[in-house]
Amino acid sequence: MPDIITTVLAKALVMALEALLTRLFVHLVQMARYRMALVPNAV
Repeated sequence: MPDIITTVLAKALVMALEALLTRLFVHLVQMARYRMALVPNAV
């Protein structure tokens, strides 16, 4: 029984980390696009 609980918790933790990383990545991409739009000459 504890093995099942551990597996469920591990999967939930991985899903949470993936969601967090996805949000962070999207945020960074949006910031990069905003800066490029703000300064067109920036490389």
